[in-house]
Amino acid sequence: MIIYSQVFLLLAASVVSDLRSSKIKNTGVFFFLISGILSNYCLQGLEGLKLSLAGAAIPVLLLVLFFYLRLLGAGDIKLYSAIGALLGWKAGLYVLAYSMLAAGVVSFAKLYGTGEARRGFTELFHEIILFFNSAIPGNQLPPPVNINNRHVIKLSPAIAFGTGLQLLTGLLL
Repeated sequence: MIIYSQVFLLLAASVVSDLRSSKIKNTGVFFFLISGILSNYCLQGLEGLKLSLAGAAIPVLLLVLFFYLRLLGAGDIKLYSAIGALLGWKAGLYVLAYSMLAAGVVSFAKLYGTGEARRGFTELFHEIILFFNSAIPGNQLPPPVNINNRHVIKLSPAIAFGTGLQLLTGLLL
């Protein structure tokens, strides 16, 4: 129960901070990352420590490409890591999947609601080409997308939704 309380506090603070300032505070995330590692070690011993460390590392490894493409913020990745440290790597992967699906639905609705779906997908395609072209030496890079004109959603509510869904399905199954 202590782990669930920590997850709730982490998500509540992160969502409020993200909605107010578009930033997820490092101090809170790192506190809960360390707290998750220590709690799992105290509750489950070395096995809990391994699960928690893997839960903290896997989101960074999986999401670094999205950060490089400017599709995901560093605070979101750190939040995923703290959740992984608290819940372990398996639950962390489910949280990642559920929250990405929720964010996709919100993004899709936002693009169609504003009538700018074509522009949004064109910009995404442009970013992907930019990434692959930058990996080939001597290639001329296309001009960067105007990042001031991009559609942005706050990911922390989707992460909170994905975490809640994972905890609910974990309790029911």
